[in-house]
Amino acid sequence: MTTVGKHIKSLRIRREIKLNDLAEATKINVSVLSRIERDERFPTINQIKALSAFFNIPDEILLNEYYADKILSIIGSKDDYKGILNSVEIKMEALKRKKKYFIRKSGKNDFMTYYLIQSESFEMLDLFFDSYEDAIEYAAKNNLEIEKYDDYSEK
Repeated sequence: MTTVGKHIKSLRIRREIKLNDLAEATKINVSVLSRIERDERFPTINQIKALSAFFNIPDEILLNEYYADKILSIIGSKDDYKGILNSVEIKMEALKRKKKYFIRKSGKNDFMTYYLIQSESFEMLDLFFDSYEDAIEYAAKNNLEIEKYDDYSEK
């Protein structure tokens, strides 16, 4: 099984680079680097970036190994690791989708109020606006996407 440490060691050996030389070039302590290669320690993100730059490879290559190793270290001994990974995937997909809002109008005659509602959960933000334009302005300033305007009002 490839780990971030083994991957780093493999890159170093294939390019015939001594551990001391790699440590010096990346400004990573030789002892720390040795422990990383032996999978006794995780590298930091900055160390991964320094190593990626040294080997002239995209950061994502080592970062993907790093994240996989970290996740494995947390859930590797769990019987329900597939369920945990499935839950993570569902949550990641939800995070990737930008929350969308719609504006709801409420009130009668001279007393109209506008508020923002999150489209998926239908949760209302605890903010009320005197006009549609005020609601749009707030959304724009706070990087909220308005997907539609709901012109519903009780009569």
